[in-house]
Amino acid sequence: MAYRFLSAGLWPIANAAADYFKENWGVSSLRLEESICPDIERRPTLHALTSDGHYLCVEVSESPYPTGLDSFVLDCRDNFLPVRLFVAIPAGSKDSNYKRDLDQARIRAVGVLEISGARVQVLQNALSQSLAGVRLVGPARFPKKYRFQLSKAESTFRGGDPQKGCSLLYDEIESLSRRVAEKTYKKGYWRPSAPGARPLRIRFATHPWQKLMSKVVEGLDPQRCRFLPPDLLGRVLGITSHRNDSAHKLNSLRLVMKRDRELRTRFESATDILFDLVNASKPLRV
Repeated sequence: MAYRFLSAGLWPIANAAADYFKENWGVSSLRLEESICPDIERRPTLHALTSDGHYLCVEVSESPYPTGLDSFVLDCRDNFLPVRLFVAIPAGSKDSNYKRDLDQARIRAVGVLEISGARVQVLQNALSQSLAGVRLVGPARFPKKYRFQLSKAESTFRGGDPQKGCSLLYDEIESLSRRVAEKTYKKGYWRPSAPGARPLRIRFATHPWQKLMSKVVEGLDPQRCRFLPPDLLGRVLGITSHRNDSAHKLNSLRLVMKRDRELRTRFESATDILFDLVNASKPLRV
């Protein structure tokens, strides 16, 4: 293949990378040095659409993270483009900034291929930029008992399974909100039943979550339980409808962009709700 902008010395690296993705990812047609979006100026050395509705982009360089790549990464994230970006480099680099650039690629969720002849070694895989751009959870700001699951949720989301990542967060919110509901009821923080009304019979651990939270929002007396704001309980109720959303396999760029945009917002919102609920419920010691 002939390239217009790539240095001739790197043509064999680009061709080896193209062969690798054709053989291992099943991409059929790779475009050379073309823009992937009118709003993005940089043109990757190679790009193609994959069968799961993502862009595969390959930048060929002497460095694991070439100068100017930050702008391309940020443009992809700002436009919610599901781009898996790799940098293909020759093996045996003696660049003094090699380790720094490799670390930078990892931080930016950029994959790196090291190529020697026809041999291709994946030094690190690429994550979709539309998912990698999600706001960091910051597990250290949560109590220790939540940190492992939060780290797991974040790595799952960023690793390409956003539905599961959101689900792991919802699990934590559901578990905590059930404990909050039971503790507030047993402490008498709910409004008293009307005269002659049946006593509340509910299994806090198994009652459908959405219905349970509706009862909490309706029954909790804000005068008796001032530390749990009604709007926070309403936010918890608002996300219960997302809890059992099913995941469907997507195969178009448009659908992947729509899904990632929605789930990125949901993931960040769920993180905030869990943080606020953890702090608000501290007086209950749950």
